[in-house]
Amino acid sequence: MLSEVGAGEIQSLLILNKVDRLLPDQITALAQEFPEAVMLSARKPDDVASLRLRLIGYFETDMVDEDIFIPYTTQGAVGELRSKWRVLSESYNEAGVTFRVRAHPDEIARLKARLASPHET
Repeated sequence: MLSEVGAGEIQSLLILNKVDRLLPDQITALAQEFPEAVMLSARKPDDVASLRLRLIGYFETDMVDEDIFIPYTTQGAVGELRSKWRVLSESYNEAGVTFRVRAHPDEIARLKARLASPHET
């Protein structure tokens, strides 16, 4: 199906839900057939929490953590940062905000270039 819509080369994650309805030998057989699959029951909060963490890790694989300082005089950068990146922490001083973020390195470089340009602040 993915190949038919041109998405055959995109990474994917197989998630098998409703394992609570299976017998132990059925779960074992599925685990052998699909060793990379995530098996869960959406009725179990621990399974859902584990899936959430796995999805976050999956999408953050190529990301890095970095500190970004944004002066209070810079317009729009804080909103952009919060909407596009994962903010790990933030600290404030009299000049601005330092964010610890997780994002793709090229996105970080673009924002740093924007912050360094005197015409953009």
